[in-house]
Amino acid sequence: MRSLCAAVVALFLVAILAQVAAAASPPKATGGIQFYRNDDDGNQVKGWVEFQAHQMDADGTAKGSARYHDEQGNKLTIDITCTAVWGDYATFSGQAVSTNVDEWTDKWFVLWVHDGGSPGTNGDEFGADVFDQDPGCVPGSMPREWSPVIGGNLVVHP
Repeated sequence: MRSLCAAVVALFLVAILAQVAAAASPPKATGGIQFYRNDDDGNQVKGWVEFQAHQMDADGTAKGSARYHDEQGNKLTIDITCTAVWGDYATFSGQAVSTNVDEWTDKWFVLWVHDGGSPGTNGDEFGADVFDQDPGCVPGSMPREWSPVIGGNLVVHP
């Protein structure tokens, strides 16, 4: 009987610790998605982005990365330095650390995601913009243009 009680107490404690750990998880956005964007000539280009952006402090300090490539062969990797999560939206930014596109070298990128539900084609959206200097990541800001997710999924964890 004692061993049964001890086992029940142990399971109860494990369940509580799991809930505390989940609640203590910082806000983040993660995913791997496909979408279409328009290039400089107005042509529709299929692109892919994989990201994990973890907000570490209330001031937006973050860690993570994002990797982009498209059907034209363009590639980009950014280190995430700022993340803001609110509701089912997130924005995150960082500087290019690797790219094969000369115009993107040393540029800063802001990415926005909207978690419309699962699967990703059920309302998820993606947006991005390029800046010469660190733009930060302001909660509530939005991209000039959203691209609907056509494959994959993204999740915003407030």
